[in-house]
Parts: sequence; structure tokens; C-alpha cells
Amino acid sequence: MHTKHSFAGCLLLSVLLFGSTQCAKASNSRFYIINQSDFGADKGFYLDFENSANGNTPPPLNTLRLILGVANGKQWQYPLFQGPWQYNTPYTVKAIISSSKSVLYLNGRQEAFTNIQMMPVQSSITAGMIPSWANSPAQYYITLHTLHITQTLSGHGPAQKTIHFSLPATPALLLFNSDNPHTFVWSTLPQAVTTITASFDIHRAVSLQKYEPLIDKYGQLIAAHFPGKVHSDRDLKNAIPLENAFLNSLKPAKHRDQYGGDTALGWKGKATGYYHVQQHNGVWWFITPLGNPCFYTGVCSAPQLYFDSTPVSGRKNMMAQLPPMQGRFQDAWSQSAWGQQGKYYNFNISNMIRKFGPNWMKLGAAEAAQRIHKLNFTGAGKWSSPMPNIPWCPVLGYSGVPLLAGHPDIFSASVRQMLTQTLSRQIKPYLHSPWVTGWSIGNEHDEIITTDEIVSILAQSASPAREALIKFALKHIYSNNASAMAAAWKLPDERVSTLMQAKHVSPPPADVEAMRRYYAANYYRTLYTIVKSIDPNHLYFGFWIVPGWWQNKSDWSLIAPWCDVIGYDRYAVHFTNSWFQALIQKTHKPVLCGEFSFPPNLVSQGMGRYPVYAQNAEQAGKMYTQYVTAAAHNPYCVGTLWFEYRDEPITGRGPGQGANLIYGEHYAFGLVNVTDQLRRNLVVQMAVINAELNHLHSH
Repeated sequence: MHTKHSFAGCLLLSVLLFGSTQCAKASNSRFYIINQSDFGADKGFYLDFENSANGNTPPPLNTLRLILGVANGKQWQYPLFQGPWQYNTPYTVKAIISSSKSVLYLNGRQEAFTNIQMMPVQSSITAGMIPSWANSPAQYYITLHTLHITQTLSGHGPAQKTIHFSLPATPALLLFNSDNPHTFVWSTLPQAVTTITASFDIHRAVSLQKYEPLIDKYGQLIAAHFPGKVHSDRDLKNAIPLENAFLNSLKPAKHRDQYGGDTALGWKGKATGYYHVQQHNGVWWFITPLGNPCFYTGVCSAPQLYFDSTPVSGRKNMMAQLPPMQGRFQDAWSQSAWGQQGKYYNFNISNMIRKFGPNWMKLGAAEAAQRIHKLNFTGAGKWSSPMPNIPWCPVLGYSGVPLLAGHPDIFSASVRQMLTQTLSRQIKPYLHSPWVTGWSIGNEHDEIITTDEIVSILAQSASPAREALIKFALKHIYSNNASAMAAAWKLPDERVSTLMQAKHVSPPPADVEAMRRYYAANYYRTLYTIVKSIDPNHLYFGFWIVPGWWQNKSDWSLIAPWCDVIGYDRYAVHFTNSWFQALIQKTHKPVLCGEFSFPPNLVSQGMGRYPVYAQNAEQAGKMYTQYVTAAAHNPYCVGTLWFEYRDEPITGRGPGQGANLIYGEHYAFGLVNVTDQLRRNLVVQMAVINAELNHLHSH
């Protein structure tokens, strides 16, 4: 995953923007009191706090602005109040939005207004949200207490909604979660008068050091109290027989071969000894090595442990009991996996050591395999490590191959040779393995060829890629008319040699896009051709493209010819929508969802709230059931992979060092938590629906 990129839990909507000794360079802090807008379409409204500061200094209170954003379908207007503000003072803000004007009040006094007519957007309302792109700490925090929205329209009774926000039991919880939004259905009528009233106050930023240590020796938040919290090593060991009893109580899937294929659907494909795909009665299927049709369900990052190490350097005081780096727990310590200086510690590994002893790695892998089988998954997904008799979806890389402007120069014969060598080293140990579902290379946006990359290549000195791009433009865009190309690219003369050697070129945006598509098509074709030359038997899934997180829609079509199955990631509530379904159908190829998830909102335990999330584990199970059922009913989809096997650490999985509270992702994605306990309310529902998916896919 992801740092990805896809958005309410309990009614905690007190928003804290904490100060820190280290902050992001872009110190932007934004908190939406209420938001029902489509900014790009110039529609809707929002009421929020905004602040920013240069450098590493957290934004101060004296630059905090309260803004009412209103759009009329053509433009936005921003009535605002910019202080002065007082700490520990009760405030009431009121915004009145009507067909003729919008007015902003603070403590009963009119502060600003605009005369434009708001054009509503029909979407849910979100209250109390900090966007991920503007969540820098500040020198204060804002506590929202109540929100009331009323809508009146002549001839209609008033519509109204009131939310009461409450604080968690301890400020230590708020250190980890500066927002916890509440979303509700609300239809804003064009001619109505909408009144928003909210009460809040402002406090000085809470000192992080005041609440240290924050994390116990098991990786749990000390201040949190919840069922199943581990308090001793004995708790970890006692969980083993209890889990075995739980798993044995689950109903196993029927009529499956060892690769997840269904033996009772009334038809078979060819038994090739490898996974392949086949269309049967208009429906795409995986066909297992034994020839049986299969709708594949997998779990990513199983049983990987080292992904979830958290930085320790510069913030050991946050953690109550870190063991010595040598001895029993030395496997839990590591250097940065991100190529930086500093020490990292893995609570998952230390808990596995406590649970299983010195043979923790072998027993942990066996435990993961048992869980996959008992929960009726077909096998493992992306980022997993090989386990005996478990299908998996390995992701290849090209570390050590030189990059030109983000990717290897596939127009260079020597670079193609290096690519072949590094991919061959990774593939050949599994060349004849029936347990490999298929290969992929890289991940998500990193493998998108962007226009910036093309501009960068053209600005660099001579390279095979630069020469190929210019030749393509001359032949295919300008029909070998060097004079026309020189004029369009703002070059001094029309000689072909000038086109090739010019140090400064300015191709029009349309030319850059055409060259980008040419480069991308050749790049994806080269990777596919190399993999197939090494291994003609296994499938190729591409690079897990993310619909919408690309240069433009053409990227889907650019990869399609060079995949056996289009692997993609999509974090969304629904498996597909009309726009995405049209994209799928356009290429007439099978698709495999490589990552999706609905991590429960565990802010009460210190976990982060992912943009696409569930209220709790039980709701996560319901959302999983809905998602995979829709996927199984889709004739193009051949499987789904849940992200992921384990939760991420509360303090983030890096990279970083220093006193920051969180580095990287810190979400409850897992089937199991940091103490290796199954999230039972989630997985019990997974087991039930997983057993039915082959049958659902056939109807």
C-alpha cells in the first residue's frame, strides 16, 4: 500500500492540533467544522479553521482564520474572521446561507458576508474533519462541543440536525487522533435558508512529554482500555487454545482443491500445473493448476512481520519498556528499512517471541497459514512471503537498475539487460512453482509515467529515451516536418540535429502527453516481454494501477495490452461504480483487485482513522461481505486481496526519526492486532462469505 491515498466513528469530534518540536515543512492546519462541497465543481459550502506557517514552526493562534466558503457554480467566495482569539474562551459561530447572501457571525456579531448565491452539491455532510493534506500540528487545539444545522423553506417544515461532541477519557488519546469526523445524510435545497451554529473553545497545545510514556511493552496505548487488551505474557500464550477453538468452530468451504479451485461447478479448465485465466459463459475465472475454476481471495502481507517496524531513534521516551538490542528480542530490532539512519523496533515480532519462544518465525508462519485456510481465503496476496502450500502473489522490483527520471530507460539495451538480470534472479527460484498465482512489478503511482518525467528526460543530456521521444514526436506528431516541430518547440532552426541536441526545448502540452503515452506503452510492453521471456507459464498482473491516481484515464488502456490480468488497487466503499465499470469493460480483460480494506475506527485505542473505514470490526465484516459479493457478481473480476494481515503500529511504520508522534501509516488494517489476536467480529464474517464466492461467481 499504501501511503495511500482513499474517508464516522464514535462521536468524538474534538479536534486537537498539537504542537511539536518537529513539523512538516508545509505547516498547513485545517479543520472543517462542517463541509458539503465539491471544490473542483465550484459548488456547495464549508465552514472551517485555516492556518499555515513557513518552515518548521507550528502555526500560531494569532494567524488562525475562521472561513465560510460558499460557491455558486462558477466561483468561490470566502467571508472570514481573523481574530483576535483568546484561549479558554467559549465561542459560538453562526453561518446563515440563503439564496441572496451568506453571513458569518461570531458570538452574535456579524463579521463578514458575501452576496453570491450558493449552488448546493448533493452529498453527505461531514463535520469535524481534518484533511490528510492539511494536518500539521499547531500551537493550539480547538474543541468542538455542539453543531446544529437547520434548513427552512417556504411551504416546508424545518429540517434540522444536532450533534453533541464529547472528549475521550484522557488527552493522551487525542495526541494520536486530532479528528474523528461524523458524517450524515443531508439534502441542501437551492432556495432554502441554511443556518449552521457551532460552539467551540481554543486551548494551548498539549505537551507530548507530559504524557510519556505512551506505549506499553506490547505496542498498545497505555491510556486505552478495551476488551482483549494484553496485560501479561501469559495473556499471549493463553490466547492460543482459545483461537484454535474459535477457528475450528468455523464452517469450512466445500468442494475445493488445494489451490482454492471449485470441484463442484460442473466444468473444468485445462490442468496446466499453473494458474491461468479463462472465460466461461461470459465470466472470467482463475483456473487453478489442477484445472478447477476459482474466484481468488487473498490476504496481503502474510505473514510478513518486518513491514511494521516503527522508528525509535529520538523518541524512546514514548515507549515504556523497550528490551535490549541483544539477546532474546534482538530480532525485533532493525535498521531503517527506508535507507535512513536510526533504529527501528517491531512490537509484532517481540509479541511473537513472547508467544512462541525462539521458534517464533516458523510457528508464526504456520499460524498465518492456518488462519488463511480456516477463514476460507484462497491464499496470500501482495507483499506476502512464501508459505508452504499457500498460493501467493509476489511483487517484483528492479532495485539496482539505474533510473533515468523515475524509471529505467527501457530504450537502452544495457538497461534492458540489467532489468532482465534482476527480474530473472527474483523469478527463477519459483519458475516451476504451482503456488505462484502470477507476477507483478512495482506498485501504484510509482509505476505511472508522468508528464513531469517526460519533461525531465527532455531537459537532461542525451539518452536513448530522449532520442526515442524526439524521433517519435518528429515522425508521429509532425509527420517528419522538422520545421513545424522546431517552431512549435521554440527552437532556433529546423535541422533535425538541432532537435536532437537542443538543451532547452519547450514542447506544447499536447506533445508532452503524446510522448508520455508512447514512453509508457513501450515501458509496460518491455516489462511484460522480459517477464514472459523468463517465465512463459505464470500470469502477469502489471503494477497495481490505482483508478484516479494516475496522469489520466489513458493509463488504464496503456497497461491493458501488457497484462494477462489487470491488477489494480481501489480503496472505496463499493467495489465499482458506473465510471469504473465502463473502464473495466472497455479493455475486455479480467481484473484482480490487489488492495482494498475497511479498517475499523479504533481511535479509542490510539489507531489512526483511514479515509475509507468502518465504525467497528463488525461493520468492517459487513462492508467486506458487500464488497466481495459485488466483485464475485462482476464477470470481469477474478479475485480480491484484503489489505492486510496485521495492524500497523500506533506510532507509524516510518520512515523517520526524532520526537514526532507518528511516522507513516498507523491504521487497523489487520485481521490480527499488534498482540497477534484475531479481530473475530471481522473474520467470522469473512469466513462465511469466502466459502460462497466460487458459487456466487458462477451465477
